[in-house]
Amino acid sequence: MSHDISKENEELLSLGQYVQNHFFQWMFLFSFVVHSLIWILLLYFIRPSEIPILLRYNVYLGLDLTYVVSWYEAYGIPLFALFLLFINVFLAFSFFRKKDYFASYILLLGGIFIQVTALISVIAIVLINT
Repeated sequence: MSHDISKENEELLSLGQYVQNHFFQWMFLFSFVVHSLIWILLLYFIRPSEIPILLRYNVYLGLDLTYVVSWYEAYGIPLFALFLLFINVFLAFSFFRKKDYFASYILLLGGIFIQVTALISVIAIVLINT
């Protein structure tokens, strides 16, 4: 019984260390800001309407009409990016608990890369549809 209590204390201690880590704080803050910008862009420019939107533009052929979708399907990009961010943060924490800091930092940087890629995709969708 006392072994279970000490294991819970260790997990809480490592969670506290993880959250207080400056690298984690900056990476998570940057990911949060980029993700917030994605939502702001989508909510401002892609509004509910009967007019379909385009999700893809081909440089050689122009508008790709195979990707004409309803307005709400554009919101799948930030939802998927948020899902991947949560997975990366959870995996980074599990590596941090095992004292594998390098893998934890790489996963956090991967989360930023995913958010920036989603931002670029949303900017492209907004530019195509305005």
